[in-house]
Amino acid sequence: MKLLFINRLNSFPMDNCKYLFLESLNRGYDSVYFLNDYFYKAVISANKSLPFFPLSKIESFLKENKCELCIIDNWLTRDIFERLPKNLPILQLWHGIPIKDISLVHPSFRIPRLTKFFLFPSEKTKPLFKDVFLYERAVYAGYPRNLAMFKSSNDFLLGCDEEALDFIFTFREEGRKLILFAPTFRRDGATISISRTQMFSEGFLLRLDKMAEKFGASFVVKLHPLVSAWENLINEFLRTLKVKNIFIYPAHADIYPLLKYFDLLVSDYSSILWDWVLLKKPFLIYFPDYELVKHELLSYTLIDSLYRIPDKILTNESELLLSLKKFLKEKLKFNNACLSSLGRICFKNQENCIEDIFKEVCF
Repeated sequence: MKLLFINRLNSFPMDNCKYLFLESLNRGYDSVYFLNDYFYKAVISANKSLPFFPLSKIESFLKENKCELCIIDNWLTRDIFERLPKNLPILQLWHGIPIKDISLVHPSFRIPRLTKFFLFPSEKTKPLFKDVFLYERAVYAGYPRNLAMFKSSNDFLLGCDEEALDFIFTFREEGRKLILFAPTFRRDGATISISRTQMFSEGFLLRLDKMAEKFGASFVVKLHPLVSAWENLINEFLRTLKVKNIFIYPAHADIYPLLKYFDLLVSDYSSILWDWVLLKKPFLIYFPDYELVKHELLSYTLIDSLYRIPDKILTNESELLLSLKKFLKEKLKFNNACLSSLGRICFKNQENCIEDIFKEVCF
């Protein structure tokens, strides 16, 4: 069976397509992956043995090859859909738990075509997608990207930042605690931006750096890809402060194969939190602008499930510092209630995700 994978947007390193594609090759499927020119050049320079192609060549490819299934992540624009054969079944993937209204993020990118399949993390997340995507059959199987947390593969590291890999592995060998800060983006009308959740004060960063030094820890900041423009500014700010234990992980690089090496996650309502729960490791909810953005949140069921779990929601830098200190003193543990309140709400039998997908869509 020949499988055609496509991603037009700048999100290849972290999308579910990447992991489903790599696992399809491991299972002997005849699979090819078409990327935009930027990521095509990047992945080919890193790995010339995998069947990646530039999206500009897809028409000539389809004239010479017959595909049984097309797998896409993110939205594809109408011109790309028009290049695909009308009788080609499509499996539509997504890359998060849409607590926010995803139909507003890219309003011009509504799917212009009914797809054969749509992949859901679980049955309980179906209402969050229903007004955005058109599909014939729902596939409830979990997200392929979470396989990277439980399975080691050099191929999974494709799209990770090599410099960051070196220092993260070095820190682990030194026995340092690794803390990941990974918030989602904010939007104001048509503008997608960073929030004050991501803009820590100078005093906070200096105190955090001193505390990390004392307890042998490192604090890694991973911005959402949609706010990657802020990355250089924050990096420059950190260099000005001369901190030694706070680092930026590139926004467009894949963090998922590295999640298992972190000891604590600090986030807000980013979908990475639901993935993180599967590792059974502690997390902190830092959400100082909740009152400002709660009107954007769609699912209060999921939000309530999320926010009942920690002792409290952290709403300022002082509270966050105290909780980080509690963790570093080994007084913050994983709450097993998370698995029922978060993991089971959002993910169905994650261990069999890949098998369940292929069972549903490969005919």
